[in-house]
Amino acid sequence: MIENFLPYTRYLKEKTLFPSVKRVLNFCFVLGISSFLFEKFYFKYSLLDLTDYKGVYDFIARGKFIIPFSIFFLVWLSTNFIAEFIFHILNYIISEIWRAKILDRSVKKNEFFKSFKTMQKKIEERENVKLRKDWFVHLYQEIKKSFTPKEQEEMKKQINLYKRRVTTDSVLLLRTLIAIIIFYLTIDYFGWLLLLILLTILIISFVLLVIGYQMAELLPIGIRRISAEIEQYIKDNYPEE
Repeated sequence: MIENFLPYTRYLKEKTLFPSVKRVLNFCFVLGISSFLFEKFYFKYSLLDLTDYKGVYDFIARGKFIIPFSIFFLVWLSTNFIAEFIFHILNYIISEIWRAKILDRSVKKNEFFKSFKTMQKKIEERENVKLRKDWFVHLYQEIKKSFTPKEQEEMKKQINLYKRRVTTDSVLLLRTLIAIIIFYLTIDYFGWLLLLILLTILIISFVLLVIGYQMAELLPIGIRRISAEIEQYIKDNYPEE
């Protein structure tokens, strides 16, 4: 039993389980939406009997497959485009608002360094020592030395990959929302309570995706701004370095 299960553990190790689940869910939800649209605009269908070779041949050779295939393809493309468009527009608006706040707050140097100075004063009083250099300057220089250009590029790459993954997750959420509404309307025993629970989960998931995207978007901006401020502070207060 254990021996049969062990091969499946590689999905967890290689982090391929959740991407695989998401691919399956994407397919299932798009298929459900496509099936609903086909029956809405054409007719109720039943699956072909694979042993009915004449029926299968007729379905393929006479081009009948093109209608359900086209609907599936269009649903896939349209949901992908709409979800990404809405997600990018929303995040762009939020990012611009927070970008302005970050830049506006950072350039006020007295405000920016006041909290650091206060913290250092408390440390000096508690330890009864006088630091030769501001502690945050020392910390910044140590981090800067250990953070190589290669690591910076790798961090940018990982951030971009994360943003892309979050965006694709937003596509899955839209498809899930549409599919759930269709299932609620077409399945008698679906129930409003299950609908409410699923909608709540979708809303929370969407909010978390937006927060994650904003952190990935604004973190480099904040780091660059703080770095520029500290570099200028070092130049003004430690000209020998």
